[in-house]
Amino acid sequence: MFTDHNVKNTDILTERIRKEINDHVFISNETKINLTMTFGISEFKKCDSLDDVIKRADNALYEGKRAGRNTVVTG
Repeated sequence: MFTDHNVKNTDILTERIRKEINDHVFISNETKINLTMTFGISEFKKCDSLDDVIKRADNALYEGKRAGRNTVVTG
């Protein structure tokens, strides 16, 4: 089971992944492509169904998109 400490570590790891993607220049057919990602993260709690966890992660993802994208949001 995740603890607050594990959720914080997940946020840190996901932010590092987001930043690596943001900072990397992808090249396809000599065209430079800048890519950004928005991540929605959710913690599984004892009383949750899988649908509950997915819904919170999805809500967090859309919150990040509304906030301007290229971010990590925990729901």
